[in-house]
Amino acid sequence: MGVNCTSCEQEWLREEYLNQSGGERNIFNGKSLTEQKNPLEKEQEQFQVKGSRTRIEADNFYILKPGDHISWHRPYIIWHHAIVIEIDIENKRIHIISYNMVKYTTNTFLVVVQWTSFEKEWGTLYRIDYPKKVTDKNPPKLTLSRAWSKIGETKYGFFSNNCESYATFCKTGVSDSCQVRWLWGKIKETCGIAVSQQAKGVSKAVCCGMKEASSITVEQTLQCAGKLAVVETVGQVRGASNWMGTGIVIAIEYFYLVRGLIRIYQNRKNGDLSRKDFLESAIQRVAEANGAAGFAVGGSFTGEALGGVAGAVIGTAFMPVSAAIGVVIGSLIGGTLGAIGGKLVGSLMGPYIAKTFVAVIKRDDRAVKSITDLEQGDQVVFYGWLLHPRHHAIVVDIDPSQNKVRVIHNTYEHGVIEEWVDFKTPLYKVIYESDSSREPESVVESARSKLGNNNYNIAIYNCKDFANWCKEVIYVIQAIDNMQCVCGNEKLDSFNQYLDDETEALIGVNCTSCEQEWLREEYLNQRGEQRIIFNGQSLTEHKNPLETEQEQFQVKGSRTRIEADNFHILKPGDHISWHRPYIIWHHAIVVKIDLENKRIQLINYNKVEHTTNKFQVVMQWTYFEKEWGTLYRIDYPKKVTDKNPPKLILSRARSKLGEIKYGFFSNNCESFAAFCKTGVSDSCQVRWLWGKIKETCGTVGGQLAKGVSKAVCAGIKEASSLTIEQTLKSAGKLTVAETIEHVRGASNWVGAGIVIAIEGGFLIWDLSKIYQNRKNGDLSRKDFIESAIQRFAEAIGAAGFAIGGSLAGEALGGMAGAAIGTAVMPVIGTAIGAAIGVFVGSVIGGTLGALGGKLVGSFVGPYIAKAIVAVIKRDDRAVKSITELEQGDQVVFYGWWLHPRHHAIVLDVDPSENKVRVIHNTYEHGVIEEWVDFETPLYKVIYESDSSRDPESVIERARSKLGNNNYNIALYNCKDFANWCKEV
Repeated sequence: MGVNCTSCEQEWLREEYLNQSGGERNIFNGKSLTEQKNPLEKEQEQFQVKGSRTRIEADNFYILKPGDHISWHRPYIIWHHAIVIEIDIENKRIHIISYNMVKYTTNTFLVVVQWTSFEKEWGTLYRIDYPKKVTDKNPPKLTLSRAWSKIGETKYGFFSNNCESYATFCKTGVSDSCQVRWLWGKIKETCGIAVSQQAKGVSKAVCCGMKEASSITVEQTLQCAGKLAVVETVGQVRGASNWMGTGIVIAIEYFYLVRGLIRIYQNRKNGDLSRKDFLESAIQRVAEANGAAGFAVGGSFTGEALGGVAGAVIGTAFMPVSAAIGVVIGSLIGGTLGAIGGKLVGSLMGPYIAKTFVAVIKRDDRAVKSITDLEQGDQVVFYGWLLHPRHHAIVVDIDPSQNKVRVIHNTYEHGVIEEWVDFKTPLYKVIYESDSSREPESVVESARSKLGNNNYNIAIYNCKDFANWCKEVIYVIQAIDNMQCVCGNEKLDSFNQYLDDETEALIGVNCTSCEQEWLREEYLNQRGEQRIIFNGQSLTEHKNPLETEQEQFQVKGSRTRIEADNFHILKPGDHISWHRPYIIWHHAIVVKIDLENKRIQLINYNKVEHTTNKFQVVMQWTYFEKEWGTLYRIDYPKKVTDKNPPKLILSRARSKLGEIKYGFFSNNCESFAAFCKTGVSDSCQVRWLWGKIKETCGTVGGQLAKGVSKAVCAGIKEASSLTIEQTLKSAGKLTVAETIEHVRGASNWVGAGIVIAIEGGFLIWDLSKIYQNRKNGDLSRKDFIESAIQRFAEAIGAAGFAIGGSLAGEALGGMAGAAIGTAVMPVIGTAIGAAIGVFVGSVIGGTLGALGGKLVGSFVGPYIAKAIVAVIKRDDRAVKSITELEQGDQVVFYGWWLHPRHHAIVLDVDPSENKVRVIHNTYEHGVIEEWVDFETPLYKVIYESDSSRDPESVIERARSKLGNNNYNIALYNCKDFANWCKEV
């Protein structure tokens, strides 16, 4: 086929392999060979590897062919290149030829042949794509023959003959390295920035030096030989040039940045970069620019200082005050080194930043350069106008003769339509994993089923949502051996199984890696689009967004207090919680109830015995009366309980037995119980805590922002009004104290009223939410009062401590600010420093005080609330269904605002008419019997079992008073009548 001269790398090839024929010919082993002239097209220097490349992943591994040039992008700015010999698709292996380090050596590299595993190799794999005119003249046979001819070569050189130079030679016949050209390009670009920056300022700096030299006094001239003259001269010269290059270096660097981004975007539009490659390249270039600009400025300043000192020392021996030249040279060297270092730091950090951003992109896309590359069922992306640059569609058919594509897509104007469109580049095909995409016929069928649908919504049902819905697979796996979660987990022992406790039937599984649930159809709350097969059972992806509660509660607002008389209402699968002292709630799931002994079998996170900080999910029995705290049942909406029956709840709880992944903020006892109840891990206590911190910071920030202008203005005013006597004292401690008093005189109480007003606003807002929960029947009377009192305590604590902390911070901050200001500029600096110190100290002190006050209020509030609630003789609970009412119950209706709570005795209920027959004492007619509508909120008064009459006796007493018209709002109202009927 040809030969290659090892001395000059000149190629001599047979005629059919020539790219560009030279004039010379040679005879080798009887074969006539012609001189090959093959100029390599130079790539832009913004890439460390050729711009046109294709990312190789598991789903498109098969596209690799013998003779391909491949490269692994490794950390930092390193790319390792090789030539493909053979592909083992079954085992995902590649047979390659490349430069590699010889074992047991540190710097010897050799061209070797080796097998490498695609999945185990370090870095992201790309195929380097060459223009058609190159591949036509360099077929795989020629590429591989070049590669084989270099086996055993040891001429490796980082700048002259690296792995990329070798692979490029094999592919094109010319040794070339984009990495080396990119590196030299960056150095030249950086030096150009630094030289340009300093050249513009040199005349100014030199003139400044001459001007300063001409204005030096005799006394200063005499001091030139001493150290003092050096320092003073450098200071004078640098005064004019200190900031001269900063703006220039940033402007020039960002000019190069914009130029580089335009080139990268052009490569993207030309189809040479996939979406992920485009983003990675752009982010890396931005990181380089920011690093270069920042380091160049810092290096320039450092160089100015060091160069100025050196120049002044040297210049003193020849001509007084000649530091200007030293400043310029030092700035030039420092800026150049700084920019090179900054570019290097940006190049090192850029790939990591880019990969973090790109990781959130679910799917990549690749350019389609010919209409024949499209197939039925493909999801494609057209480039549109500025406000809608990426438009998704599903390919139905293609017509190469007319250069048209038939697509179905969701449009803003007409909804889902089918039409012929022109094939234009750039056009991109969205890449799906082989097992995550439907069959083409199924894709087209799904798309056509939506024709005429006009529900376009830019946020939740746009062109991309429609195309994804058509394309994404429903059944992902059909065999247990290949089972894989959406997170990629495919280990069978990494799934917790949900089993029916009675029948051992499989209800579902939970992935321990990502907590994704897969359930049988009857247990789904919101159906996902993917399915798996587990032990022969078809399970569907479970999507179940949890409704978030308001942050004024440390536990879900809808709850029922459990006491001795209603202990029997607990059922297996209930979520219960003990409210313990301070702000602690402990949560669990009920497994069994032992009514006789008042015991509960539960599953919860509990501390492991003989340890201090280890918690584990365990099953245990606990006594109702001996457990610490007040017990509540957490109540969930009907739509949640309907889709999460006790069997599913208990199977979730049992699947977690033995788990030790406890985390105070991420996986606490409440998160566990909420997960069992709903399928979603959530903690009201954590959200409540963060809500309080944000609310407190907002209160204090708002309070102090309004006072900053007043404090600073007061400082300036006081500085201008200080007397001569105060001016003379400015060097002493007395002035500091007096200045603080002057400044604080105007701002001492400026925030007190504001913080109380803002905290009061938050208090009213929270109380309205608590009251709404009470009206909705989610809180009993005692719970409502306890929540409201606790919120009052928090507000009072936050306001009081914030004011105290703010005033203390003002005093300490004012003293520190005045002391610093005095050192910089006596009197004026003292006043301004005190003003700033007062403000900063007030912010810090107020914030810490408010946080501390809220915490104290949260601790003290429950005790105050319990003391007040203790005087309430009886509690009541919400009645949400008419069937919960029984004969002889005492109920409370909500009336109008002057009479919010009206008591009555229940005689009968009629669910079909939604009516309740009651006897009650009224203001207009006295004691009457009538049918009334069942309306919520409605509450049932709770009596101890030994303090209430039996239902027949209650009704008999109530009817004995019918017709009695002795109503008295103070002595014999509706409540007095109902209590008399009910009490034993």
